[in-house]
Amino acid sequence: MSEKLVGHCPHCGNEIEIPAHLQEFSCLYCGRRSHIDLLRNQQDFHKEDLEALASQLPGTLREYKELYKHITKKDYVKYFAQYEKEHSTFLRRLDCMVSADPQGVEAASETVCRVFLDTLDKDLQADKRYGRKNFATNVLFEIKVVLALFLSPLVRKLHLCMAEPFRNSLLRQWLERYPGENWTPGDYDVIAGGFRKGNLCYITTAVCLREGKADDCEELQILRRFRDGWLRENGGEGLIEQYYDLAPSLVTLMDHCTNAEACYDSIRHGWIDPCLSALSRGEEELCRDIYVDMVRHLQAKYGQFKM
Repeated sequence: MSEKLVGHCPHCGNEIEIPAHLQEFSCLYCGRRSHIDLLRNQQDFHKEDLEALASQLPGTLREYKELYKHITKKDYVKYFAQYEKEHSTFLRRLDCMVSADPQGVEAASETVCRVFLDTLDKDLQADKRYGRKNFATNVLFEIKVVLALFLSPLVRKLHLCMAEPFRNSLLRQWLERYPGENWTPGDYDVIAGGFRKGNLCYITTAVCLREGKADDCEELQILRRFRDGWLRENGGEGLIEQYYDLAPSLVTLMDHCTNAEACYDSIRHGWIDPCLSALSRGEEELCRDIYVDMVRHLQAKYGQFKM
């Protein structure tokens, strides 16, 4: 009679019994495939070891205070590669331990995120500057940039077993602790591909798409005619080129590291509608000034890029 391994599915946590000679198996409960080594690793699993490793996760955030300045076509791929080089080994080690938890990957990911955020919160509270409103807001924004555009994309890019449960649990637990500090887990291929191909959204396009409007809606056609007509003919070529370099970075930060819906709503009412009103009255210079003011405001809020 062949030897059997008794353990728990690394995904759903149900108890299973698998012939030991297999290399891979499918769970009878959830149907997901796993390597047999994940069952063997469960024999040596200790929850305190998982928690100790999870408490090191803030180290993936601490040394990256100004990464928000490098969410650009020129820098993002390079800085992400360096981040991956420095943290992929640790994340794979954590993933192996998560996969060995008899309670399943989802339960283990919940534990990892709880310990991660507990440790991070203690670190923040220990910093006397954190009590200052502006300092706390800036620090949380810096952290969100790393979570949204580096850590969560990396766990997916590495194809870790814990990738999706970790991403989902981290966001949910973060919002429970820091209500209003919204961010969205990113995808490296989408972000990097957008920068490489130059097909990331510009600000007005992003606003209209959020509102469910087509890429050829009336507002976009009016503003594009203004850009390609009056603005180019009246010394605006340099502004247009600078905007093309800057806008995709700002949109990426707004989409992933803020409450995007509220942000785009404020842009609509604060700048786009006034621009359109100015153009309807034939006040092209005013439209240009309003749009420049919008970009400078977003620069100061989301990136401090030079223009």
